[in-house]
Amino acid sequence: MNIYCTLYIVRHGETVGNVERRMFGHTDSPLTSKGVKQAQLLGEKLRNVDFSAIYSADLLRTRRTAEIITAERKLAVQTTKALRERCYGPFEGRLADEAYDKAIALINNYEQLLEKAKYDSRYLQLETEEQIMGRYITFLREISVAYANKKILVVSSGGIMRVFLTHIGWGTKEELPSRCVQNMAVVQVDCDGVDFFVKEVEGVIKAII
Repeated sequence: MNIYCTLYIVRHGETVGNVERRMFGHTDSPLTSKGVKQAQLLGEKLRNVDFSAIYSADLLRTRRTAEIITAERKLAVQTTKALRERCYGPFEGRLADEAYDKAIALINNYEQLLEKAKYDSRYLQLETEEQIMGRYITFLREISVAYANKKILVVSSGGIMRVFLTHIGWGTKEELPSRCVQNMAVVQVDCDGVDFFVKEVEGVIKAII
């Protein structure tokens, strides 16, 4: 019989950067008052879930969200770089529309690139999906083995959660466009140390194709 760890993967609360529509990957941005309230409400909703451990990315927005959700529990929030959002390189901190325009300009200035390579993250100096899943999924598998038959809270960011959901087959890239993962979205999955099985998803807007 398979032994599973249940992961509650949560996106952080609303940040100043979210309101300004800026691209914050490894750059940090504090929670807004609304973001704090969102985390408090989810904490109340998850009050009766018996978490054995709490992990978050080592950024203020994720760590603070995790601390608020679990304020009444006697568990320390453990942080790790493995759960960070994708690194956006030269686009860090830029307005989303401005970053998109710059990306298109970079692409157009390199006309000899093969068509299939035009949107290669490596060319744009971003972390690739392979790189972010290499660290993210590896970490989730490791804690799933360490906490078999337990429930674990994991707080990270929307972009990397979106890539994770496409990677494990819950949706295609077309069904899960940019910004489809809302603040405080919860993805509940079972993991046996290798495979992931989606149990419930809340706060992720799936496009109709």
